[in-house]
Amino acid sequence: MSVVTYIVKGNNVHYLKQTFQTTIFISLILLSFGCGPEAIVEAPVTGTGGFSFSIDPSEQEVTLLTTGIEPALQTVTPPGETRRLVNGVDLELSNFDFRFLPGETLIIEASFKNITSEFNFIQPFSFELDTELTRNIVSSREPIVSDIDLGDDGKLNPGEKTPTFTFEITHRNQAFDYAVDAFASVEPASGEVVCGLVSVSSQAQLDTLRSCRQLSGLSIVDVSPLDLSPLSNLLKIDGQLNIINSGLENLGGLENLESVKGIYFERNSALKNINGLKNLKNIDRRLAIRESNLLTSLEGLENLEVLGSLFLTDNPALENIDSLVNLTTLESLESIVIDNNDSLTNLEGLRRMRRVLSVQLNNNGSLENLEGLRELKAVIGLGGFIIKNNDALINFEGLANLAEVSILTISDNEALTTLDGVNTFRINRELIISNNASLTNISALKNVETLDIIELDIAGNSSLTTLEGLEKLGPNASSITVSNNAALTSIEGLTGFTRVFGDVAITENTSLSSLQGLNNLKSIRDSLTLTENDALVGLEGIQRLVTGDSSVDLLGIRRNASLANLTALSELQAINSLVIESNPALTTLDGLEKLEVVNVNLVINNNDNLVSLAGLARLIKVGGTGSRGLTITGNDALTSLEGLNNIKSVCWT
Repeated sequence: MSVVTYIVKGNNVHYLKQTFQTTIFISLILLSFGCGPEAIVEAPVTGTGGFSFSIDPSEQEVTLLTTGIEPALQTVTPPGETRRLVNGVDLELSNFDFRFLPGETLIIEASFKNITSEFNFIQPFSFELDTELTRNIVSSREPIVSDIDLGDDGKLNPGEKTPTFTFEITHRNQAFDYAVDAFASVEPASGEVVCGLVSVSSQAQLDTLRSCRQLSGLSIVDVSPLDLSPLSNLLKIDGQLNIINSGLENLGGLENLESVKGIYFERNSALKNINGLKNLKNIDRRLAIRESNLLTSLEGLENLEVLGSLFLTDNPALENIDSLVNLTTLESLESIVIDNNDSLTNLEGLRRMRRVLSVQLNNNGSLENLEGLRELKAVIGLGGFIIKNNDALINFEGLANLAEVSILTISDNEALTTLDGVNTFRINRELIISNNASLTNISALKNVETLDIIELDIAGNSSLTTLEGLEKLGPNASSITVSNNAALTSIEGLTGFTRVFGDVAITENTSLSSLQGLNNLKSIRDSLTLTENDALVGLEGIQRLVTGDSSVDLLGIRRNASLANLTALSELQAINSLVIESNPALTTLDGLEKLEVVNVNLVINNNDNLVSLAGLARLIKVGGTGSRGLTITGNDALTSLEGLNNIKSVCWT
């Protein structure tokens, strides 16, 4: 579940972070705040489902805590009886303010909103101190709720708010906790039979729901055999429908269901079809079907009009998703995850999809093409567009209309030979192309541009020979990695980049003989690593990076079997760190004749045939605060330190 944390100062609500937890989601909406001390809404803590505060008088600070609890199964009460109203399920704070008064008194003022769609809250309605969670106070006074406080009809109806109530606490001028619970009698908001949130673990429990026309939620777990016919009167589920680990073969009994917030089916190994959903029109949030081993299609969803997100994972017999074609909301979905469906050959059911926050197409061994995405124009969320481990996919035909993508990941598609099918589009954040064994070229990306700063990772594509097609990327990158591309002979497609705000790594490209392509780079904030490029003879291509006002923080040259010279560094005068290590063909340091200062570390290690340090004749200073200074070890052929004569300072700490 998603838990959102806010900090509230004065009348402003600032978004801080979003994390994912398995606790129940508690929604707190703080609409109006008085100026003054800081109030913080934090993640859920264990509690009763009420309203809890942590207070520090010395800091004039009140922290409002959400409390995680499963709502009661029976949500309607007999007349005159009450039940606890659950924070984030029944009630939420609508307004909240506080003030510290002389005499060690805290005043909290708050109003509350009925956030259900199916219940009225009526008298007796009360607020009661939670003595288990309250500590270190002298006394408290909770408000008395009158009929008029609940509205002209004496009912707090769905969507209605209470007036502002006052809570008064006398404390000891030390940190303390204060918690209250709300209680009320609960009646249905309409004449329909509303049965609340129900968890079912037996057929007998399900049989008691025959009269229900509306549910707040339904969870059926580990019931086999299972007969859904008691649900034949059910029209609407305001929450989630979960059916997990059942013996169901079909969804007979749900034929009258028209609307549900979300569906989660998992480990229903006998489920052959979902035709029982034939009248379902709305799934506001997520449709998730996992591990349904016999399900071959989504037949039964032809009348579905609204869908929030789609998750289809681990359904080995699923051949098509054509039944989704009538969805009107396909133009703007949240997420699509289609993962490990071995028999799925196409995505035709998504052919009307135009805009989505994220798409994941992973491990679909029979997926041959992306033609079903021919109307797709934008994938704009941080989840990006991931196409991974689809062994039958040979190209990107079907993506011609794609215009914008936040993150594009193309990985482990062993039959993919080209990216043909894409046209002109923009990448906003990241481009990752990795471990596509048959990919020979990426020239189809020739019209792809970047919005601002991009992370680029080209790795493990054993048949890729050039980076032609990337010329329009740039000018800025957060990082660039080109690694383990065994057939790569040229990186000239990188000429569009001039500035990198992180690292550049060119590593383990055994056929790469030149660094031409880095010619326009003039700044790398962190490191440039050149490692295990066995065919690399020289460093031509990085001259601009080491000239004049250009800069790189650390230059690491390691284990390049054929590297014979450093002449491309002939204009290098100063650098923070320089590492020259395990380059067996390197015999001299010619090319470093202008180097005068290494501010942090200079490492010259294990270059077996290095015979001379004469190239360092102008070096006068090595090291500084926080450095290791100068290290020269394991150079077996080196017999003299001639070349270090002019060093005046070597520092290390």
